[in-house]
Amino acid sequence: MKTKILLLTLIMFSLSYINGQSHKVGQANYNCKLNKKGWFFNSEKFPCPACEAVEKKEELAKKVENKRRGDIAKAKAEADKIANEIASKKELAEQIEKNKVTEVFVKMPKTDIVEQKIENKKTEPQILGNRFMSGGGSYFYIENDDNSTSKIIPATDALALEIKKSYGTWKVKGKSVARFLHPAETGVILYESKAEYCNGWYIHYYDIVDFDLKPLFSDKSIHHIEHFYENWFLIGYYPCESYKGSSNIAWFKSLKLYNVKTKKFIDVNIDDTFDYLRLHDTHSLNHDGIGDLVFHNRFFESGEYNTESENFSDMKHGGYELLIDNLAGGNDRWKAAVCISVNKSLNDYYYKIYMIKDNNEFEIFTVDSNEFKTYFDK
Repeated sequence: MKTKILLLTLIMFSLSYINGQSHKVGQANYNCKLNKKGWFFNSEKFPCPACEAVEKKEELAKKVENKRRGDIAKAKAEADKIANEIASKKELAEQIEKNKVTEVFVKMPKTDIVEQKIENKKTEPQILGNRFMSGGGSYFYIENDDNSTSKIIPATDALALEIKKSYGTWKVKGKSVARFLHPAETGVILYESKAEYCNGWYIHYYDIVDFDLKPLFSDKSIHHIEHFYENWFLIGYYPCESYKGSSNIAWFKSLKLYNVKTKKFIDVNIDDTFDYLRLHDTHSLNHDGIGDLVFHNRFFESGEYNTESENFSDMKHGGYELLIDNLAGGNDRWKAAVCISVNKSLNDYYYKIYMIKDNNEFEIFTVDSNEFKTYFDK
């Protein structure tokens, strides 16, 4: 008897457990514990509608929660972006404010300048021939000593199409004496049709040419050539694989001075390691210098120091010309110069000033970047 009672109790408990895990919908009984799909009149064909409703409710709640978390993450990312932009603008504004020139002109202390001489490097005034090539467009014009009618070279339009821009000399005081003693029968070409594709940019290169437009170097790593003084030309190199963009046209990996008479180079040596060299243009806030990246002393444009000029009514020096005057010892103590920014990193740089003095010797000066900036608005 006790055994029957115990057996009946176990059967009732099992039925209660099974019913607790089951749903009854209409005449269908779904054993949700034993089979996820349930069973319908002892046939496993349909899922349990009650469980399905619960699952849909849970899935909807999960989607709502995921969307809520996603919105929070998106809002945080936007807030971080705005905060970073504000911080960057603030940092830039502080840097600009820091770099503003507020000092009046004072003579540079000697501790800020390091002077170095290049031994045994003298220039010799010498003019090659008497046919001066004046440029400016896609042609060269010939300026003869006898003031005869100018001829145009190249003679064919096909050759002219290769020239993006030509650089040469022109008359001073009505005479075809080269300005700053630019050598005759010598010009510079910026090529149009010989561009090279470098890191996503098409870049043009320069070359020195003779009277027949025969190129001297044919080196596509040369991205700037400018007459320096007499037979000297400044050459800037930027190899294709290192090129960073067309906006950085005054950036170079190395610089040289080349003499078209002696066919010799002088390397512009920089003792420190650096990322790139940047040639400072001749323009400042309130003054335009003579030249593009080479400073020419306007008091010496005809080959003699004087205070009058037919080409410039204002003979005053300004901007960075005043810095060069100060380094040289006066506006009658130098002939040409170039200001080279030695960029070790974005905010770590200083300047090397290469200069031809009045005695035709090269001299080098090192100038702190903060001191250099004080001449921006002179």
